[in-house]
Amino acid sequence: MSGAPDVEAALVARMVRQKALLSPTHGPMLIVLLDENALHRPIGGPKVMAEQLQRLLDLGRSSKVIIRVIPRTAGAYVGLNGPFQIMTLNSRDIAYIGAFHGGRLVEIPSEVRELSMDFERIGAKALSEEDSRVLIAQVLEGYGGPQLA
Repeated sequence: MSGAPDVEAALVARMVRQKALLSPTHGPMLIVLLDENALHRPIGGPKVMAEQLQRLLDLGRSSKVIIRVIPRTAGAYVGLNGPFQIMTLNSRDIAYIGAFHGGRLVEIPSEVRELSMDFERIGAKALSEEDSRVLIAQVLEGYGGPQLA
């Protein structure tokens, strides 16, 4: 055996998790602050980029998903330090800080509060939901995708 990961199985598992997470009836509220550079980085080629950008527009139509883009014009901001997620559970908030070869779960309330404040600071730099949709649609047009509906 080569020990190579089963890419197909991992993809199917990810799609199942995503479907459950993004369920309009049972899924959690999801607020995404996305750096504009991620919209322009051509990973997977034009077809894949167009599909991914369209997926963002489709997800943004859900009442449980808010997508806001931090424009390039924002310059340096605290979010450039790396990705993180904050999750509100029934009894407490926890966070996950992503890193290149893994990450770490944050459960100490003071650290989670600090990340929550960082999230607010990042959000202060972000475009509105509508302006974010317009920007995503403009980038999508550059990949040959449909115009904003």
